[in-house]
Amino acid sequence: MMKRKIVWASLIAVFALGVAGCGNHSKSTASHSKTSQSTKVADKPSTKKTVAKVETPKPSAMTTLLKPLMGKNAEDQGTQGDKGMTYSQFYYRQGNWHWRVTAKSGTVIDAKVLSLGKSEYGESQLKVQKGHGDNFTVDLSRPDQGAYYSVKSKALDHTATYLIGDTDGHWTAGAPSELTGTWSTHIYSVSDGDDPYERTRFFISSDGVGGERDTFTSRYTVDKLGSGWGANDEAQYQKLADNSYLLKTHLQGRFVDAYRVVLKNNQLTVDDGAYHMSNMYKASAKPGQAFGSDNSPAKNLTSDQLYDWIFRHLPDYNQMKHTYKKAACFPSTKDDQGRAVVRVIDNGRKDFAPTIGFFRVSAMGVLEAQSDGGDEWYPVSDDPDN
Repeated sequence: MMKRKIVWASLIAVFALGVAGCGNHSKSTASHSKTSQSTKVADKPSTKKTVAKVETPKPSAMTTLLKPLMGKNAEDQGTQGDKGMTYSQFYYRQGNWHWRVTAKSGTVIDAKVLSLGKSEYGESQLKVQKGHGDNFTVDLSRPDQGAYYSVKSKALDHTATYLIGDTDGHWTAGAPSELTGTWSTHIYSVSDGDDPYERTRFFISSDGVGGERDTFTSRYTVDKLGSGWGANDEAQYQKLADNSYLLKTHLQGRFVDAYRVVLKNNQLTVDDGAYHMSNMYKASAKPGQAFGSDNSPAKNLTSDQLYDWIFRHLPDYNQMKHTYKKAACFPSTKDDQGRAVVRVIDNGRKDFAPTIGFFRVSAMGVLEAQSDGGDEWYPVSDDPDN
């Protein structure tokens, strides 16, 4: 009996130890599971994106000058030297403007812009610092806030012209067909000239790019003929995004000028601060037409409409003041090229009727007047309604 009690006591003790052991094992497993779960959460990579802070340049004269030049722009082939094509870029970082020039071989210039001044020729002059070294000056010019800028620094041994918007230096010779021709503004009023009105025309051809600006009197009579601008040599273009193009010209391999233009809804806008060239219409498919248009209403005028057109411009044609008592027209005749020619006389005198002038209408619908006693003809008007 005593032996059975000892056995049962032993069994009870073993069972108690087993229960206790199971309890401890369960608690340890739970604790380990909890620790593993905590470790897993801690090691999980964060899905929160880090957004780089974009610095906004502080408003200043320097920012006004350099902000439009923040793109990486390619050098024109006319100024490339031993380094080959270089790329220029102004950028803003840590509260300062910087200038970087790179080439195929690597970085050519990387400098901080310290200040902005003027050169002896009136160009913008930047004082820059390379690394923590010496200071240098860089002359920067961007004529008329146009499509290119030039930099020059003897100290840095770098002189180049960069086309704004040209990212790769790849150009096509000539001009696109949709841009070729004569583009014209309407006559617009001005307050800073001898005449109250002006008009600008822009010529684009496979040979070159140019233009002309002419002035008009208060009667809308042509007064001063513009001398024009541009160079008809080595025209090239790039097609950019959003119906925009870059156009440039060279003369004997040297860069002359560049324009950024936008063609939208059959109207051309030229990004140029020197001239009024926005929303221009295509006056002619032929380039170089300073006056007239392909579809001029002047080509289909009656005799009375032609005479009325002439009379409106008699007082101030050919840059002269003309006085008369009563103007009258002889019936028009045709010259050897089929143009209508009209003789206008002063019919208000008793003794004789002197000739005031001879007028004709050109094939482009331009009213022209003959010079006094000469064979030259000058434009008077190309709008019979004005």
